[in-house]
Amino acid sequence: MDTYEQDVALLVKAYRLEGYVITNEQAEDIWSEYSNELYASWMMMDNKTDGLYETTKKIAEKLKIIPPLK
Repeated sequence: MDTYEQDVALLVKAYRLEGYVITNEQAEDIWSEYSNELYASWMMMDNKTDGLYETTKKIAEKLKIIPPLK
């Protein structure tokens, strides 16, 4: 598994830990949008899920992948 695939898997796992089931494609969309908002290419991640959900949840809401949080 290459780094890109590992990043996607970590994002899927981070959302699963928060109770959301997202696909690899949705994870790619979230991270791609996050990277674009920072005017960067694909943002590399650590080997941990720490903070991934918190960092990307607003984007997931915007993309309608998860419902808006109250």
